[in-house]
Amino acid sequence: MTFSKDDKRQIIMDYYLNPRFKKENIDKTNSHYLHSNNCVDEIWINLKIEDNILKNAEFEAIGCAVFLSSTDIFLEIAKNKTIDEIKLIVENYDNLIHKKSENIKKNILEKLLVFEDVKTHLNRLECANMISKIVKIAIDKG
Repeated sequence: MTFSKDDKRQIIMDYYLNPRFKKENIDKTNSHYLHSNNCVDEIWINLKIEDNILKNAEFEAIGCAVFLSSTDIFLEIAKNKTIDEIKLIVENYDNLIHKKSENIKKNILEKLLVFEDVKTHLNRLECANMISKIVKIAIDKG
């Protein structure tokens, strides 16, 4: 799956303007929270995991288009996946955006591939990486 620059821009803006998992005033009692070290991006996330499968997710966040769209796309892909499958998505997505490996399983990343060149804009790397960080925290803490 490859995307032109225009395709990438359109996908990012679609998820930014029409998020599927972003909600207002979520119950933060059991939420996981993360704030960027580089900008105003911040997120509270709730993952509903049953029988080792992500059944649903919601997040409340403030931030830029790269941060919010990558979060929404990630959750769309991760929904109904097992924890092990989600960990594999996180690993491959991290490798993709950090340009760490040539052995990336691009087929499992689907629309997350629109962020493959985000490292060329170092100020946006952290924005795209926030979802990986918060999902790792949420999975590790349960």
